[in-house]
Amino acid sequence: MTVAIEMGQTTAGAPAKLDLEELLATRLLVQGNSGSGKSHLLRRLLEQSAPWVQQTIIDPEGDFVSLGDRYGHLVIDAEQHTERGLQAAGERARMHRVSTVLNLEGLDAENQMRRAAAFLGVEPFEIEHGGDA
Repeated sequence: MTVAIEMGQTTAGAPAKLDLEELLATRLLVQGNSGSGKSHLLRRLLEQSAPWVQQTIIDPEGDFVSLGDRYGHLVIDAEQHTERGLQAAGERARMHRVSTVLNLEGLDAENQMRRAAAFLGVEPFEIEHGGDA
């Protein structure tokens, strides 16, 4: 089965589509200046692929929490949980293939990294404060 994600229109007015299977088998880099539409593109990809793909969204600014209401993602407010609790929640989400949004809004950068690492089940790297690299 081929799933085509409609992203918009070509300059000729035809639907511009992405093959979801090909997208998942490769890598994607979204890069651009502030205000260039990166979040809009990412939201479109997430919305269009939600019925077919388990998604884990690390959301530093709370931009994607609305996916919970619209597509059934489990929204987890990282500020309300310990690292140990987030690690357990991440393990259960992966085990049961639940799409999640980890909302990191309200946390400083170091706590965002620590809590995201716990949720993903990886060791956080040490953050150096000053000194030689």
